[in-house]
Amino acid sequence: MTITIAIGEWQHALVELPENEAVIAIGDIHGQLDLMVELESAITRLHRESGLAGQLVRLGDYIDRGPHGIKVLERIQSGLGINGLEEINLAGNHDHMLLAMLPGRYRRSGVESMWIRSGGHDTLLELGFIDGEVITPDAILARMPLAALGALTNLRGHHVAGNLMLVHAGLSPVSPPSLFLAEDWRDYDYGSDHHPMWIRSPFLDYRGEFEGGLIVVHGHTPTKEPGLHNGNRIALDTGAYGTGILTAAELRLGRYRLIQATDRTEDQANDE
Repeated sequence: MTITIAIGEWQHALVELPENEAVIAIGDIHGQLDLMVELESAITRLHRESGLAGQLVRLGDYIDRGPHGIKVLERIQSGLGINGLEEINLAGNHDHMLLAMLPGRYRRSGVESMWIRSGGHDTLLELGFIDGEVITPDAILARMPLAALGALTNLRGHHVAGNLMLVHAGLSPVSPPSLFLAEDWRDYDYGSDHHPMWIRSPFLDYRGEFEGGLIVVHGHTPTKEPGLHNGNRIALDTGAYGTGILTAAELRLGRYRLIQATDRTEDQANDE
């Protein structure tokens, strides 16, 4: 496997951060451990070269659709341990589905078929299940490494830095952000597809200004055109599990740039 790193040009955006700070956000990983490792190595190098205080925010969806989601969870639990680089791990809808499969307070009945249909089968294979094996919440929990379980249960629902709202899927343009800021993402009960872990439309189509001039940094919806859209959101999910492209953005006062790790086969390139 040969993975290449591409660092884009700086582009204008109305980012409000202190001049001595940077935020780096990584889109949906979906079990692509090799891409993650190479991308984070590049981010670490850029952070050290900049001399700025930094926050590394992973936008969720660590598991499913790829072969190494559990190992990705173990990696984020361990952390990079880089001086001056705070690590913040957000929850995605796939992460929530796995949590909802486990016994305990956050168990949600009826999620099994949706999770497996949405890529959970790959996570079950990584945990050692075989096709046709009976799958129960207790059986999944018994095979979860403690580090992966710790990472899963300690994810955060969102992060705010300056005027940046970092969240997995997006924000509802018709509800003030304060309505969900105090909510625990783990308590989501699948009653609304406008939840910040799940929303697509009307968020993706909204061209107005979010409350307080927020710029939303998000993943969840794969795009061939990562970056600033509609002046109010920065999209970073480039479908790494299918395209071989994992995307991050470095955000500083008034600007941002994309950082990408790529391992595309000829067939993947031809499919685009």
